[in-house]
Amino acid sequence: MILKVGDVVGFSEKAKSFAIVREGFDQEAPAISYIAIDKENHTITRQAEPSREEIPVQCNEQLVVEWYSK
Repeated sequence: MILKVGDVVGFSEKAKSFAIVREGFDQEAPAISYIAIDKENHTITRQAEPSREEIPVQCNEQLVVEWYSK
């Protein structure tokens, strides 16, 4: 699934009752500029296209290229 800018991800009423979902929305999450979190309605909105530097993934791309070039 690929989310487009403006897409909203929500949870069913049943899922909202799960402890893991409630705890996730209760926690203080780090600010991510391209995502908006609505704790009251349990929704997450993609607000913008992130730049490479904004994506919190630690990966050495050169090692990936070398691995798949073998």
